[in-house]
Amino acid sequence: MKTIIESLLELTDISDNNNRIEVYKGMAQKLKDATEEVQFHLMECFYSNLCGLMAHSEMGRTEYKKVNQLLQHFHNVLVK
Repeated sequence: MKTIIESLLELTDISDNNNRIEVYKGMAQKLKDATEEVQFHLMECFYSNLCGLMAHSEMGRTEYKKVNQLLQHFHNVLVK
């Protein structure tokens, strides 16, 4: 979970879009504050939201790669 939260916070520094920055910050904070059971549900929601974000947003290469890496982390946690 620590890796996912750190990746979300890194995205706040990488992104050039204020709306996405707020989304990443919000996701990180929600995961920090949630219980383990709630974290799993949040990750399922965040995974689908980030997939949609990648499909419908124009983002720089660095941000795109970081989001893609983050999705892989989500996938690894959710599949276990």
